[in-house]
Amino acid sequence: MLGSYCLHLVSILMLLFLGIANSAANIDDITLQIEQERQEYLPYKEQLLTLLDNKKDYIAHIKEKLKEASLPENFYLIPMIESRYDNHAESHAGAAGMWQIMPPTALRFGLQVDNKLDEGFHFEPSTNAAIQYLKILFWIFEENEYLTLAAYNAGEGRVGSALKVPLADAEQFSSLKLPAETRQYIYRYYALLKLFNNNNLNQMFILQPAKNNRLAGFDAIFQRKKVISIKAIKPFI
Repeated sequence: MLGSYCLHLVSILMLLFLGIANSAANIDDITLQIEQERQEYLPYKEQLLTLLDNKKDYIAHIKEKLKEASLPENFYLIPMIESRYDNHAESHAGAAGMWQIMPPTALRFGLQVDNKLDEGFHFEPSTNAAIQYLKILFWIFEENEYLTLAAYNAGEGRVGSALKVPLADAEQFSSLKLPAETRQYIYRYYALLKLFNNNNLNQMFILQPAKNNRLAGFDAIFQRKKVISIKAIKPFI
């Protein structure tokens, strides 16, 4: 009996050790990926700083909107990654403007998108729409910065599904089944923070799964191509 108990205890300790080791390996791998992206940016640091200076009026407005929405100030870097703060940017997939908003998302947040006008290319309305979308994502994913970024890039449904996969280490970022593009998007964001000497990078990668009722409530209201009123999204703001 004692021998069986000891064997069981050893097995548990081994699993705990492997879990800790895997967690450390995951964090090390993520840190390496971020550093690799930072190295890619490093030769262009002065140009990037010049870009920030040239776009300082846009950035000041974005930061004010982020503050009003109680969102992380560092989200001002999202349009740098998306478009280098270019209101005229357009992707092959049809994403428009500085924030690279797809037409269905633009329509969800009341932007005009038709043959006469695409407000995704206009700074003020597209920024308002992007901030509202980020605020909702930040709430759904329980104020988790990188899950919010992943959802902005890949969609909240994709990230929500990744969180629901029943893996033993599902709270580790590296275990989430996300597109390679989305992973690189997140690495680039944190690489820029590191490049600009932001040291607040500790404990970033312990994920808190989103509550299913929030995802369900969001899914019920936000149907593709449906124009959403402020009244409809009020529970999520």
